[in-house]
Amino acid sequence: MTGLPTSVPADAARYSFAIAIASSCDWTARSDALWADVAPGSGRGNATLTLTVQQNTRPDDSRTATLTVNGAPYRVTQNRFICSYAVAPTSLDQEAGGGNVRINLTTSDSCPWAATASESWIRVLTPSGTGSAVISVDLESHSSNVDRRGFLTIAGLRVDVLQRRN
Repeated sequence: MTGLPTSVPADAARYSFAIAIASSCDWTARSDALWADVAPGSGRGNATLTLTVQQNTRPDDSRTATLTVNGAPYRVTQNRFICSYAVAPTSLDQEAGGGNVRINLTTSDSCPWAATASESWIRVLTPSGTGSAVISVDLESHSSNVDRRGFLTIAGLRVDVLQRRN
């Protein structure tokens, strides 16, 4: 077998590979994983086959399929899904009166996240979840004559918070 990778990215894709066998010999090919399919499944003589893999949406683990061609096993590992995150806005500029603000988090459905605040006057009302979300944050009012600053950490991303003096 030539051209079959042993490791593939998390994305859905197709991979062509060749088998060399005498023209009078039959062969069969199969996969032991539901997320990986090999086609055609049988034939005679030399052939080019295609491995089709579905996207791995599991951010916690890679996965392995074993392709078997005429009884010979070939392992293919699909990398884990890498979560990416974006927040909007990336900074908050609020008045002394405080109140509720919302921050949009965008990510894939299977990606977990957590949100924390650096200061006690910033309360995260939506502290964790999976997938995209609107994160609700409550800012306490303050009567100081000095601006106060803090930040939120959402899925590892920083959102700066400025609360203006009274």
